[in-house]
Amino acid sequence: FVLRQDSEVLGFPQGADQIRQFHPSLVFVDEGAFQVLAGEGFAAVKPAIQQGGKYITISSANRSHFELICRDRTDE
Repeated sequence: FVLRQDSEVLGFPQGADQIRQFHPSLVFVDEGAFQVLAGEGFAAVKPAIQQGGKYITISSANRSHFELICRDRTDE
């Protein structure tokens, strides 16, 4: 993965409303299993992902929305 020269890296608190106003090409989430609003945040960026964007989340283990993403079951 290489950032283009005109790229921006922005940080957001968890939740859908903070990121919904942007159209990110890459979303990187750290400790996603411990974010209470992870599902809402994922739903907010899903249109960008479906248009070719990338969503990367990493975390230590915790049963949550993170487990659904790992099992590719976010549409249930």
